[in-house]
Amino acid sequence: MEDCIVQAAEIVDRMRRFGSSVALVSPAGEAIRYAALAEQVQQVAARLSELLEPGSPVTCVIDRPSVPWIVTLYALMWRRYQVRLLSAQTPLMLLQSKIITDRPFPKVPTIELSALFTAPSTSRLIGEEKQQNQETSALTLIRTSGSSGEPKDVALSFANHWFNALGSHQNLPFGEGDRWLLSLPLYHVSGLSLLFRALVAGGTLVLADSWRLLPKLSVDYVSFVPLQLVRLLQSAEGIQALQRLKAVLLGGAIAPQAVLEKAFHMGIPVRTTYGLTETASQVTTLPATRDFPKWLSAGKLLPYRRLRIIDGEICVAGKVLTSGYWTSRGLEPLPLRDGFFPTGDIGELDSDGFLFVRGRRDTMFQSGGVKIFPEEIEKALFRIPGITGAWVVPVAHPEYGHRPIAFVEWEKTMVSSPSESALREQLREWLDRYKIPDRILLLPAEFRGKMKVPRKALQAYAEQWMKQEGGRLPKT
Repeated sequence: MEDCIVQAAEIVDRMRRFGSSVALVSPAGEAIRYAALAEQVQQVAARLSELLEPGSPVTCVIDRPSVPWIVTLYALMWRRYQVRLLSAQTPLMLLQSKIITDRPFPKVPTIELSALFTAPSTSRLIGEEKQQNQETSALTLIRTSGSSGEPKDVALSFANHWFNALGSHQNLPFGEGDRWLLSLPLYHVSGLSLLFRALVAGGTLVLADSWRLLPKLSVDYVSFVPLQLVRLLQSAEGIQALQRLKAVLLGGAIAPQAVLEKAFHMGIPVRTTYGLTETASQVTTLPATRDFPKWLSAGKLLPYRRLRIIDGEICVAGKVLTSGYWTSRGLEPLPLRDGFFPTGDIGELDSDGFLFVRGRRDTMFQSGGVKIFPEEIEKALFRIPGITGAWVVPVAHPEYGHRPIAFVEWEKTMVSSPSESALREQLREWLDRYKIPDRILLLPAEFRGKMKVPRKALQAYAEQWMKQEGGRLPKT
């Protein structure tokens, strides 16, 4: 496998290299070959040049993966626009002009995704000039959260993405003739990274209306969070589909041991992985092994990465690591320790170099494979008139791992407070849907009047309360 850097300006050349191989399969089953994909990327790039200033920043507000979105993202990266990726569920206050979207957003200047696929006013295709010495600049901005719970835009260069894909390929060869189900969001690095992995060796990305359709699809690889694996393991049809795969790349959260044991004994090729947005996706991944204790790890370090455990904390470095976070003031460098980025995750390496992730140093918790910071939800609750105190804790959930429950205090002068449903609806103005607490309860009397409410004690109270309520939470 070549170690040389492929530049963003070579994306179309890379596609032409794989020519007649299938690049994409649409949900309707239409196969698009790499040569045809290269032409579509050029045409959309020409249309972009009519609508945007060269190299200008653009925000893509994406609902779900689709062929038009993949073509557009390749075109934006090929012409080196700085691309900010956001979910279609992002609160309006976070959207910035100019945005590309496939759904209307009132009061926000938009470019409709469909408009990029109309014929440009000129018939010529965009030129093939190379852009040198720009491969370390920010190409994509992917929203995440820091340990304080404040949202951050991780600035990733093309080189970060490319070396991540190269290292991934050496552990999971994904080339011509191989098919990978693209089921994770393109606005998360886990989904976007597949666009780069496909270009490394000409693999095929298969799109579907839902990952639940896996039993009806012909694919070799999938990227799942534990929740998806859990649900497929609940049916014979799902198990059979998983057994046909070359690999199930499993990340986003620590998978329950019972789930891994079931997959192991059924011969399902799980490959656990650990990564983060700051490293453009994977850092470690499990190699193929039938040694079950190693399945409880996050695998071994991939090429182009470095890893140290410093005071129990996982710290990373290497060619995949971002140079910083993008803010209104420009690039904010990463906080480093001896040249390594402290992730906030606690872990250890065994004698064979396998990484075991133990959890977070701070208050963050995982819900269905996504990170939730209580402080972010608490800040949103405080925006509701009448709330004078807010605390959010995780409670165990049989499918999602954990879900947030909120406790609040109201002004003493209030005659009545809004209903839980009204509060949850109001929170949708500021929070992504998965961050909305499943319950919003009045702070118990035993915790009132304290200068500082102990989170652990409140969490224990919430867990006990849920058991008394039958242990069931509303579906998210």
